[in-house]
Amino acid sequence: MRTFDWRAGWNRWRRWWREPHFLEKCAFFGGLLTLLQLVLFPPDSPLQMLCVLGGLAAS
Repeated sequence: MRTFDWRAGWNRWRRWWREPHFLEKCAFFGGLLTLLQLVLFPPDSPLQMLCVLGGLAAS
C-alpha cells in the first residue's frame, strides 16, 4: 500500500505555483470558491444547482 508523501506533494504544489500559468490558477481557485459558495449558500432549486455545476464543468 502506497502512502502519501507530504513533502513530495508540497514540492509539486510549490513547483506548480511558481510556473506562470496565471489563468489556470485563477480558474482553479475560482472553481473552489464557487463550490464552497454552493455548499454554504445552496441555490433555491435543483435546476439552478445543475446550471452552476454545468458552467463549472464547461470552464
